[in-house]
Amino acid sequence: MAPGGRAAPGKESQMSAPLRDVLDIPLEARAEDYVLRLTDSVDDAAVAQTVADYVVTPPIAAAFDQALGLVAESVQSGISRGAFLTGSFGSGKSHFMAVLYALLRHNPSARAKPELQPVIARHDDVLRDRNVLPLAYHLLGARSLEQALFDGYLRQIRQRHPGAPLPALHESDRILADAERLRAMHGEEKFFSELNGSAGGSDDPWSALLGSGTWNAESYASARAAGPGTEQRQLLVTALAERFFTAYTQQADYVDLDTGLAAVATHAKGLGYDAVTLFLDELVLWLAFSVQDREFFAREAQKITKLAESGTGARAIPLISFIARQMDLRQWFAGAGATGSEQEALDRAFSHQQGRFPPIVLGDDNLPYVANKRLLRRNPANPDAERELTDAFTRLDRRPDVWDVLLDGMNTDEQHRGADEAAFKLTYPFSPALISTLRSLAGVMQRERTALKVMQQMLVERRDTLTVDDVIPVGDSFDHIVDGQQALDPQAAARFKSAATLYREKLRPLLLAKWVTS
Repeated sequence: MAPGGRAAPGKESQMSAPLRDVLDIPLEARAEDYVLRLTDSVDDAAVAQTVADYVVTPPIAAAFDQALGLVAESVQSGISRGAFLTGSFGSGKSHFMAVLYALLRHNPSARAKPELQPVIARHDDVLRDRNVLPLAYHLLGARSLEQALFDGYLRQIRQRHPGAPLPALHESDRILADAERLRAMHGEEKFFSELNGSAGGSDDPWSALLGSGTWNAESYASARAAGPGTEQRQLLVTALAERFFTAYTQQADYVDLDTGLAAVATHAKGLGYDAVTLFLDELVLWLAFSVQDREFFAREAQKITKLAESGTGARAIPLISFIARQMDLRQWFAGAGATGSEQEALDRAFSHQQGRFPPIVLGDDNLPYVANKRLLRRNPANPDAERELTDAFTRLDRRPDVWDVLLDGMNTDEQHRGADEAAFKLTYPFSPALISTLRSLAGVMQRERTALKVMQQMLVERRDTLTVDDVIPVGDSFDHIVDGQQALDPQAAARFKSAATLYREKLRPLLLAKWVTS
């Protein structure tokens, strides 16, 4: 291949068409392109586009089969389950969860996805008539797992069921003490009248759940004496918060995770649900960012077990948790400066969850198909775009010493066999060698630097110069990925900085001296 990534001389047309006339290349690369935030993609306004953009390959369909099977088994057995969604940045974990969320809500556009029809049919006998409550969470920035889960539950229930009573997920001692003071101040008659919701009238659909009309000195005293996790006491705390202390839930501490998850299950069942599905995006990355806080990491990592195993007895309905897992945390332990014993202890704290959460693997092998559909769209103004691109691909230099490099066939081993011509055609003008480079670095790049994002930026930057006969060189990705500001942690940033210095101060001058003539 000639320098610059073009086909061999004599094989390209006399005047190569601009690539922008063949591919729909945007004028600029936006920060939000190809970055999907789960909590923003599952509402009714966004779900149709979320589903339309999603590329389902046979391995992805198999992953949906595994996920829906897990939900179906949990619904039938009544036992809480969970799974890790594993894959690097850009492998589609958030998008997978968003589409699964839509399927569990029986969304018509999701159920109509052709590639998912066999999978949906396989589990419809169990799930079609079940009312599953899917909940989406973005963990980054959370102070604790309880705060993330219970804040998110209350917020999403308020949106989905306005006016419904909320479960007692906060510590109740303080609210009960405040209620006693209010009772003494206003007297029995006024206190119980307000607590029973007399102003709401009998038309309030949630009155029964709030205990309207049932509170008197005897029932009130009985509920106050009941244990913190009992339904009787939770009902009282819910009624008090709704009638007197509406700001209480914004300030009080949460109950422990076991008690709170049991309350969530009971509350969701009262609203008519058969199961609750928790989609926990960025949970493992959230833990990774706190790895240097040994106490916090060990405490929060151990809590994951409680999502699948209850310490307070059977839950009213099962909870099914899907946890996005970006990476093996052991690489973070070493990079954060943990000693050998600390690294082992931290690793053990997380590995404790492995047996309870089987992996659902979303591999990087889907990237060529995703890039073909979402990034390399043909220019709608050019009816001959497909033919022109195919002709350009046919003109490529296929000498073995060139072709093997483009197909990433050098230095293959048992884990890496390179690509074939069909895979290259899917991503042309990006070669499998470039795709492999981006996938290899995805684990240490920020989520805003996914392979698709880098590929888009390379097209946009050279929008005015690329032709249909150009193969984008691997080296063009260097400045986009070897950038210390875009690494996940200081250790990776330092390595990127060293690589950039080596290239710019030593390798690049040597290359220019050898290949660029004056």
